[in-house]
Amino acid sequence: MYYRHDTWHAASGAPQGWRVVRYHGEMADGYPIGPLHEHCDKRGRVIYYKSREGAARKAAELRGAESWPVIFRMEGKGADRNCVAFFPYEAANYGYLGCYAHLGQHAESDLGYYQTTKAAKESDYADLLSELRGIYERDGDLTLRVVRRLPADWRDHAWRRF
Repeated sequence: MYYRHDTWHAASGAPQGWRVVRYHGEMADGYPIGPLHEHCDKRGRVIYYKSREGAARKAAELRGAESWPVIFRMEGKGADRNCVAFFPYEAANYGYLGCYAHLGQHAESDLGYYQTTKAAKESDYADLLSELRGIYERDGDLTLRVVRRLPADWRDHAWRRF
C-alpha cells in the first residue's frame, strides 16, 4: 500500500487492535519513515478498533475533510503558452512552490517564476485539472480545490520544518 504524506491511514502493530494514524515525516519508497500522530479520544488516549475495516472507515471519514488548494497559471506567450498548476500547501524547499505541468510533471518553482505567470481561464486548465484529479483523487485521500491566488498562510504549510 502506498502511504500519502500527511493523510490518515488504518495501521496495525498494536496488541490492542487497529488504530488510525497520520504520518508527518519523510517518505522512502512509498513508506513513511518519520513521526506519526495517532487518532485519540478527548482524554488523549489512542482509540483502538477491533477490525481493519473499522479503522479504515474512521480514516476515510477523517480524510474526507482534507482538500488541497491548486492554482492554475499560464506561462509563455502566443502559441507557446503552457498551463502550470501550483500547490501552495505542498511541502517544498524554502522559497519554492510545488508545481505540476503536462511536460516535466512534478517539480518545484521559485516564487519569482510564479509571479511571471498569468491567471489561467477554466478552459485553459480543464484538461490539466482532470489529469491531476486522476493522480490525487483516485484513492479518495483528498480533493483538489481550485483557487485564484496564494492563500495568506501558504508559507506556513509549504515551508514548515519536519
